[in-house]
Amino acid sequence: MLNFSCTDLRLVSPKEQWHDDKAIAIATHASDLLNQAKIYTNLEEATGDLNILFALSARTRFMNKPHLNIKEINEVLNIHSNKKIGLVFGPENSGLSNEDLALTDRIFQIPSNKDFSSLNLAQAVAITLYQLYNEKIKYLSDSKHSETASKEELYHFFEHLEKSLEKTHFFQESNKKLNMMINIRNIFSRIENLSSQEVRTLRGIITELSKRTQ
Repeated sequence: MLNFSCTDLRLVSPKEQWHDDKAIAIATHASDLLNQAKIYTNLEEATGDLNILFALSARTRFMNKPHLNIKEINEVLNIHSNKKIGLVFGPENSGLSNEDLALTDRIFQIPSNKDFSSLNLAQAVAITLYQLYNEKIKYLSDSKHSETASKEELYHFFEHLEKSLEKTHFFQESNKKLNMMINIRNIFSRIENLSSQEVRTLRGIITELSKRTQ
């Protein structure tokens, strides 16, 4: 990260020894970045203040969500240059779950041998950040303030919607609820540039409809 001028490191449920002597030794002159890392229990908590999330995943998922070559990331970032953007990488052993990907706006993939596409986490981060640094794009914590709804506002909206759907017995089969909510999140993730006001309007609509169905 520090090789490519990135300093906003956010870790979600890291293993207990993430900050041991071995990790500090490997970080060498970047140990300050490790010491300043922010720790979160889940991805929603870690990304609530951001506007746009880009996932990095080698596997093609059956989601109606844009899957792009990493070479296209600069073009996309230029479009969203006034927003706070986060890059989401999964753990090496399992990658990102479908629930995690449902929170993101686009999935980027690094071109590689189709029969041997797996990269370790450090390699994936280095390749991605080099692609950004090479074009001198400003992103993450350096992005300008925007009226675009934050991820936290969207997460609260999804929670509000889910509770309202539960009250109306929308989820008739409880074992399908998780996949149904993932699909609902994916629908809204395809709507770019939702403003804070628009999210508040959507929540107002849900509140009003809930009153009328009681």
